[in-house]
Amino acid sequence: MLQGREQPTQKQKQEEKPCISEEIHPWGKCPILIKDLRGPDFVLDPDKERLVNEKLEANPTLQGIVNSVQERERRRRKASTPLRHRPRFKSATSVLKQKFHKQKQFTAIISSTMLNQ
Repeated sequence: MLQGREQPTQKQKQEEKPCISEEIHPWGKCPILIKDLRGPDFVLDPDKERLVNEKLEANPTLQGIVNSVQERERRRRKASTPLRHRPRFKSATSVLKQKFHKQKQFTAIISSTMLNQ
């Protein structure tokens, strides 16, 4: 407490500060900066987009911060996406291993049925 008032928490401080788009929200929740947050009904305000682009072009450090925020949010969304919704890309090695494993299982099944006869 300071002079009878509670000190604001880090989250409260962050919520009070305007984003680079001059809206009150964390940078990681800004649909102008994080394109994946744009819903189907999102309409991009050209003036805000121009303002953000001007700020980023004028300040390379700010551009680096925004890139970090975008990367962090991309990783966060990827980590929270269930595995069944992630794209499946298989390397040639994994495909060959899988085929070899299936063939090995098939051979074992055939061998066991022939032995049981």
